[in-house]
Formats: sequence, C-alpha cells, structure tokens
Amino acid sequence: MPNRINSPTTSKTLSSPNSSDGSVSWLHRHTAGLLRKVRPEFVASSLKQLLRFSRTEVATPDGIFYADIASYLGYELFFNGVYEREMIKVLKTYLKPGNILVELGANEGYFTAIASQLLGSSGKVIAVEPQDRLQPIVRKNLSLNGCENVTLVQVAVSDKPGTMKIFISADMNTGSTSAVKISRFSQPTQEIPALPLKDIFEQQGLTTCDLLKVDIEGYEYEAILGSPDLFQSHRVKAIALELHPQHLAKRGLSEKTIVDFLESCGYIRSPLSSNTVYVTPDCPVKAAA
Repeated sequence: MPNRINSPTTSKTLSSPNSSDGSVSWLHRHTAGLLRKVRPEFVASSLKQLLRFSRTEVATPDGIFYADIASYLGYELFFNGVYEREMIKVLKTYLKPGNILVELGANEGYFTAIASQLLGSSGKVIAVEPQDRLQPIVRKNLSLNGCENVTLVQVAVSDKPGTMKIFISADMNTGSTSAVKISRFSQPTQEIPALPLKDIFEQQGLTTCDLLKVDIEGYEYEAILGSPDLFQSHRVKAIALELHPQHLAKRGLSEKTIVDFLESCGYIRSPLSSNTVYVTPDCPVKAAA
C-alpha cells in the first residue's frame, strides 16, 4: 500500500565529512572503513553488530540522512558528504520543479529525498522499494528532509502481476538485494507482491513521467520489456538506467536486448559520466549540461 510521507522531524545531526561530533565513537570512525573490506559481507555485518554500530543522522549538503556509517552508502555520506555524485548530477540535469520522477529501487531513500527537493511542491516522486527492512528507513529519511511530495510503493517490479522472492543482502549494502541470487552463500528471503511498471503507472494515475530511475539488480529487463507501451509511446521522457550484466547473464538474458529495444523506440543514449541516460527525441534535455 502506498504511504505518503509528511512532516520533517527535528533532531541532532552530524556534519560531514569527518565530523567531530562525539556521538560517533572513535572506535566506530576507525573501524567503519575496515568493515567495508571484510568478505563475505555477512561476516562484516556480524562484526558490526558485535561492535554495536547503529544508525545516526548525518548532515550533508544535499540533506540529512539516517545512515549506517559502516555501510557503503553511510560511509560515503559521513566521510565525504556525498554518495554517487554523478547520479545526483543526473537528477539535477533532468529534473525541474513540477516534474515527475518514478524511482525503481529507492533503497534507503537517499536519491528520493534529493529528487523530492528538486521537484518542489508541484512535483511528484513515486518511490518503489520492496524490502520490508527499508520501509522505516526510507520514511525517516524523507521525514528528515520534509519531503511531502513522495509516494512510497512497496512492490517488486516484474513483467506480470504476482509475487516474487527476493534475496536479502547483508546490510553493508542494502541496495544489492535482488530477485536474482548471485552470492554463493545462504541469504534470507522475502516474498513480495510484484507488478508490471505499467500497472504502477495506472495505480498512481500517471500518464507520463519526466525521469524513470532504474536500479533493481537485474530486473531492469522485466521493468522495461514487460511494459513496452510506456516506451513505444514515449510516456517516459528520460531513463537513468543501471544495467546489471552479471544478474542478467545468470538468467540467460542480455543487456543488449534492453538497449536495442529502447533504441528501436527512438530513445537516444546520452551518457552522463559513468551513468547512462536514454532520452526521447523531444526530451527538453538531450545531453548532460
């Protein structure tokens, strides 16, 4: 069920990078980076619990985020003040006040909150994130940043309605949870309702969206090819697409099929540093600024 995020909360925050705030201990500051190097990741997660790491609010130039500083996302925010700078550049290039973003794979709500602020009160974000464990974290991050234009939808995206089993990643990288099992180690699982992208558009009353951000660990194939009309009719103006060749290959699929389909629909590839964006010929922004 979609959940609309409302008012922000007020609480103590940390300045990044290299905050001197005493609420993060010396031990945690100096072990966070080491834990990111431990493999397999579930061992790092266990060590993190033994060391009693907990989430804390980190202030960055782009907002305040409830982060785990030993995770990939939280470490970058706490020590560097930004995560995936190039994706933020994509959002700032392709989103304007009043636009609509559909985000497939909202993870902890970092990009969601940044996009929400870019779009303003007249814009809208539909943030799709299936993981149970991340729902309160996304809500917290959106609340901290006063995001009132976001609808959080807890489903997986597929090519047909039904249910999907997802393999829950270690909390060192919550964004690597996937319906495709890549790790050779045992992982907890979660059953989640699944919908085609076109059904999500219909449920949310969307006729078009200005940017579709896709980072769903191999199910970009179903998201795009499972709702071909959205792309053939150019109802999606621009697509920030994260491709996962390893996940696709494990199911006998290829990223080339996705790219070929988008190009057959008339989308033009507009590379923006390490990120790839596809745009329609009539998209107001056709290349990086």
